[in-house]
Amino acid sequence: MKFLHVADLHLGKTLKDAPDRYYDFFDAFRKVAEFAIDNHIDVILVAGDLFHKPQVSPRILSDTIDILNLLREHNIDVIATFGNHDNIGTREGSWLEFLSLRGYIKFLRPFNTEHGVELIPWDDERKIGSFIDIGNVRIYGLGYFGTQAGEIIRELLPHIDTTRENILLLHVGVNEYRTLIDVGKIDKSELIPLKDYFRYVALGHGHNNYEVDGFAYNPGGLENVNFGEEDSTKGFYVFELGKPPEFVPIDQLRRRRPMYQVFVNLTGVHLIEDVETKVLDKLTQVAPTKDALLQVTLQGRLNLHPSEIKRERLKKLINDRFTPMSTHIRVEVTTFSDTEGEELPLHQLIRDTIQTMIDESPEYRHLKDKLTDIVLKLKQLTLNETVSETEVIEELRKDSNVLKEYRDKERQIYKGDQLKLW
Repeated sequence: MKFLHVADLHLGKTLKDAPDRYYDFFDAFRKVAEFAIDNHIDVILVAGDLFHKPQVSPRILSDTIDILNLLREHNIDVIATFGNHDNIGTREGSWLEFLSLRGYIKFLRPFNTEHGVELIPWDDERKIGSFIDIGNVRIYGLGYFGTQAGEIIRELLPHIDTTRENILLLHVGVNEYRTLIDVGKIDKSELIPLKDYFRYVALGHGHNNYEVDGFAYNPGGLENVNFGEEDSTKGFYVFELGKPPEFVPIDQLRRRRPMYQVFVNLTGVHLIEDVETKVLDKLTQVAPTKDALLQVTLQGRLNLHPSEIKRERLKKLINDRFTPMSTHIRVEVTTFSDTEGEELPLHQLIRDTIQTMIDESPEYRHLKDKLTDIVLKLKQLTLNETVSETEVIEELRKDSNVLKEYRDKERQIYKGDQLKLW
């Protein structure tokens, strides 16, 4: 039996200023589907993040079904579990459940019961289950539990039938490897126990290819999702149990959307015209391709106030000359204080502003540094498209000591599973 293991397809991702970006992810998925058909694959395993967001539009759903239907017509089973972006915790349920009910995929997940997290066998009438038997192979879907994955693994391992040929779908990052993600990771030591229970662990979540001790494999996705992934390795695995898996780079099937991170040093610049000239000169040296995604970061010691940099004008100048698919401009320059002439990084100005606001509330002053760290962390997480709302809440829970001190305050920032900032 031949398997194909893929993860992190992020179907539906697009950009406001570049709607054609949408097609990159579906084109990658279709290429993999065609590969599976041409190479007589029996089962495709999707280890989470089939979709980029839990809110799936009719267009996204229709385009996804077109590809899944192609696979179904060729008798290729698609077995999937959920990732952090699929977010099955919503009351409305998951679109993975819909696809499973309609027979396009088999959606595997553990279930919360009065006895804790449990694994139940696949019910072909109800189209739900935690594991399914295909021939002599049993496939489990554990999904995404973030940093709690290690604890869930320890809880569920005693219930795994080791007399069978087992495969596990698990959406989690491993700290010791380059994953290109910020949250939802566990230590390698928490993953190692799986080796005695599963012949193959199909990982997802990390946006870069890596392997763990010859039993766990992370394909890395099919398309660049965020800046910083332009030099990553992405693709999918083809394997038969008992044989070494083969990694197939997606670049063999299609060209990934090129990405460029360009850093421009503006130290000593006094005129806004010089800012524009330096940016355009730097991009001329880089020579980005016409269909690329650009991220231009302005750095250095600037003799102008950052607000004088007109991003939209600068973006238009870049687009007119280089015609990229999309341009994103980040301002990380340093400036001077008016009184002492000392260089003040922009991030320090932001931190000082937050602390000034906290100082206005005497009852919170003793928590000023901790609360400032929380606010800045929240800012970074929410700017990162790979981090879901659930993960933001999970990360903030780590600051339990601060949250406990806040629990009885008038400004409540934690309540049940919801986070409210007033």
